[in-house]
Amino acid sequence: MSISFNGQKLDRELDLIVRVQLPFLAAVTVNRLGTVVRQALQHEMKDSFKSLSAFTYKSPLYRHLATKAQPYTTIYLRDEATKGQPPSTYLLPQILGGMVYKTRFQERLASQLSNYNGRYMFPLHESPAAKRNQQGRIRASQYVEALYGIKAFEDIRASMRPGRYRTEGSHVYVPYVGGRKELAKVYRAIGKGQMPQPGIYRVKSGNLTQLFRQLEAVPSVQKSFDFNYAAEVAVQANAGAIFDAAVKQFV
Repeated sequence: MSISFNGQKLDRELDLIVRVQLPFLAAVTVNRLGTVVRQALQHEMKDSFKSLSAFTYKSPLYRHLATKAQPYTTIYLRDEATKGQPPSTYLLPQILGGMVYKTRFQERLASQLSNYNGRYMFPLHESPAAKRNQQGRIRASQYVEALYGIKAFEDIRASMRPGRYRTEGSHVYVPYVGGRKELAKVYRAIGKGQMPQPGIYRVKSGNLTQLFRQLEAVPSVQKSFDFNYAAEVAVQANAGAIFDAAVKQFV
């Protein structure tokens, strides 16, 4: 008895797998892996942040670019926004650590208020003066209200008629006044004899309730959102299983 075996046929099949099917399987794996990594990053966000908006939660994205010729894709944070700042910008300090990003609100304070003498206006999200969104943070609309309100206050302050700013819901900016007695007189009048701490206040029930605290320096934060590590763990934990599933499906 004899057995003959044609190895050339097997070589051709293996060659077909390596040249044609393997690059295809790699592309399928990468594209499916993108979804898994995105979900892992969203889970890491939930663990990292006390308050998370829907826009920020949806900011991890990936591009379906993987093909047989180019079996790779890109995982990134949304780098555009129709209003406000893109997540890739304001999340960067949370990923690397360091000084927080100065938003447009912070920049406009410096550019629009002639008597602004702080470096950062820290929001007090739990203040009774805050109009909070579903995440418990100051609404974006109140940032706008405060900005316009304190600009109007600066214009009328020159007339030394602070009584006009006892209107319920209006916003007042209190700077560092030092020895400027004329300013101190105005602010003590609206503060019922007390000199308020520097910041932005909202008139509430006849009193000044602080909404923002003015800081002399831009605050820094520790790294809290480990973007790279979370993505790497997701890749290492899932790439093999996803590839095996693709092999079973297509080979």
